[in-house]
Amino acid sequence: MVGKVVQFQVLYTVSPAGSKTLEFGQVKLSPTGPFLPELVVEKGWAKLRDNAGNIETSEEANALLEKLKALEARAKANSEGLWGSDLEVVETTYDVSNSEAFLQEWKGRPVDGQFPNIIQCAAVMLTFEKRLSREF
Repeated sequence: MVGKVVQFQVLYTVSPAGSKTLEFGQVKLSPTGPFLPELVVEKGWAKLRDNAGNIETSEEANALLEKLKALEARAKANSEGLWGSDLEVVETTYDVSNSEAFLQEWKGRPVDGQFPNIIQCAAVMLTFEKRLSREF
């Protein structure tokens, strides 16, 4: 999604005491394209929280949850993404020691990966599909 024009639909806002108002919603990839949560679950790139549905109360939220559950069931049945049998052990590094060198080597080049966690749209974690050729 980096560098792409997307649409954002606000589903609800939260105003914590003494903090800025936070907007929560979903991203649509194009005017006629799918919403990002639907695509991610359908491809098996993410799974629903175990407690999904415990706090949602609106009809719209419940309808979206049911749709996501159906997409997740289809991904499981088709062994997509996380539900596939060819998963490998992933080596995890939480820090890029030389981020400038990393950016210089990979700038402008595609990198295959998945975003398993987006933290308040200000920070993301990227899981690389293939091991990079050297340490950074």
